[in-house]
Amino acid sequence: MKTLEPLLKKVKSLMIKDASFRDNDNLLIAEIWKQELESLNIPFDSNINSFFDAYINKKITSAENIRRTRQLIEESYYFLRGSTYNKRHHRQQEVIEEILIVKKRMPKYAQWNPKNKLINHAL
Repeated sequence: MKTLEPLLKKVKSLMIKDASFRDNDNLLIAEIWKQELESLNIPFDSNINSFFDAYINKKITSAENIRRTRQLIEESYYFLRGSTYNKRHHRQQEVIEEILIVKKRMPKYAQWNPKNKLINHAL
């Protein structure tokens, strides 16, 4: 299992180096993956199957861990917050309300019938 510390250092370094990494998780994720693939001697422009093999076998960091690490850094280092940080946080209550509406429509527990078909679902 990979530790969080090296990822924190990589993400923080990129966010300091270039402000565009603060506002674009896809760009940040792609750069981290590019570096990790190169360290595995897999050229970034190589066969897509090599990438998926590395991803499936957890040789490269998941997109979710990279995104969460960026969020963690933004909490502690306000000067590394991108321009979209405030936009996201101004929408926070709106997103919470939307999630609660969707959650109310979802069943507490989904059930499957013998033929593996979802039953008792609200969505």
